[in-house]
Amino acid sequence: MSQTWRTHWTEWLIALRFLLENRQQSLLIILGIAVGSAVIVFITALITGLQANVVERTLGSQAHIRILPPDEFNRLAPLADGSQLLLRESPRAQRLRSISNWQVAIRLRALVRYRPMVRM
Repeated sequence: MSQTWRTHWTEWLIALRFLLENRQQSLLIILGIAVGSAVIVFITALITGLQANVVERTLGSQAHIRILPPDEFNRLAPLADGSQLLLRESPRAQRLRSISNWQVAIRLRALVRYRPMVRM
């Protein structure tokens, strides 16, 4: 501070004279700065808490592991010698199948730990 005072003494004197001349205005300025700082701290804490809440609600309610069956694909018959294959293939609609041995998978705590909806 002493180095700043030596190099900018005129600015400090002008600021001090301004603050001492009108004490009511100075009080309002200081009060405004304090209220503004408190609002910024409050909003920052609120946003941090909301962010943590959203992350917990999003990741806490969905499984981190999905067990899916392998994709089904169309099998082609072998071609006769000298023939050409003209093919326009669209992927098969995947049918829903149950997972065999799902009772064993549900007993594993490592898979169920992050799924609060599943009850043992």
